[in-house]
Amino acid sequence: MVINRQVFESLVIAKYCSLYPESKVFADWYEEKTINLTRDVVTNIKNLDIRPFRDFWKMLNGFTHPTRSSQQPLVIFHSHEKEIRFTYNIIIILLACNYHLLNRHMVTSSMKHYLNCYFENEQKTINSERRKIQNYLLVLPKVLANESKKVINTYKRNWLLK
Repeated sequence: MVINRQVFESLVIAKYCSLYPESKVFADWYEEKTINLTRDVVTNIKNLDIRPFRDFWKMLNGFTHPTRSSQQPLVIFHSHEKEIRFTYNIIIILLACNYHLLNRHMVTSSMKHYLNCYFENEQKTINSERRKIQNYLLVLPKVLANESKKVINTYKRNWLLK
């Protein structure tokens, strides 16, 4: 679970920095300074209901720190099916957020043009793989709890600074 917390934190900060490259958060990230996700990022987005992020963040922190609820590796599926499905649920959330970050904020039109010009033969494979991922991401949220869907939708919304 430790890595899931770090992945989520990185996804939120990366989207924020891609939208606001002139922000203090971006400068702090570049200078490798500490960034408080809630105080420095989430609460500075004015059109965002932060409850889904706050609840998800609190849960990830609870599983990360050495507490009674911190998760340990589980090996026997049939006796720990609920916990394993819960972990998959978190991974689906992170994958959906990562896909959004890459395709809406990192892959620019110039990158797409470069791929079309110099990797024309691979373009069919790239498009085919992208469609497969899109189809998975359309189906997977249907099995998620409403709280999980809210985290994904909150991440995918347009963010405006306060």
